[in-house]
Amino acid sequence: MPERQVHGNLFEAAVISLSNAKANAYTAAWDIGTNTSVKYIREDGSVDCGDFRRVWEHCLSTAETGESWYMVLGRHINKKCTAVYELEFTPERCLQLMGELPTEEVYNIGDTISTEYWPVGYREEAREVAKQWKEEWGQLFGKLSPARKISKTNCRMQCTIGKTNLNSLFGELVQSKKYEKLIGVSFAE
Repeated sequence: MPERQVHGNLFEAAVISLSNAKANAYTAAWDIGTNTSVKYIREDGSVDCGDFRRVWEHCLSTAETGESWYMVLGRHINKKCTAVYELEFTPERCLQLMGELPTEEVYNIGDTISTEYWPVGYREEAREVAKQWKEEWGQLFGKLSPARKISKTNCRMQCTIGKTNLNSLFGELVQSKKYEKLIGVSFAE
């Protein structure tokens, strides 16, 4: 596992322990239970949400069913926890994240920017396709920003929520009482 992910996994384990929740497999749709994602992001950084299509489907389901999903968002400086927030993604917030982008375009770009479509050696072309797609469809994006992740080992579309958009969605974030024991803990290896 890349060093960059170790502190996030340690934080997630601490959240699971404090919440007495069921941990899911690494590649599961949710980190905890049936509707909760856990993220550990540097202070003031954009929230990297993972796979674009998966997050889109969470939002789409919420918009259609009215059932919210949740994120436990930890913030850190040099891997030392500075805050933990519990965020509820309501139907209204999910619609703001989605904007006017058609769902079929999310699926199309997810299928196109993939390791199956672009084998090693053709990743420069994949970068150009992703760039052109963002230019073509960008005016329809909501507060969720698609971001390509293309390297020798990866070729996929991820997504982020920038700080300004996070503030717009949630206002001033309030420290979670449930996870306040994590404040000051270093999640370095």
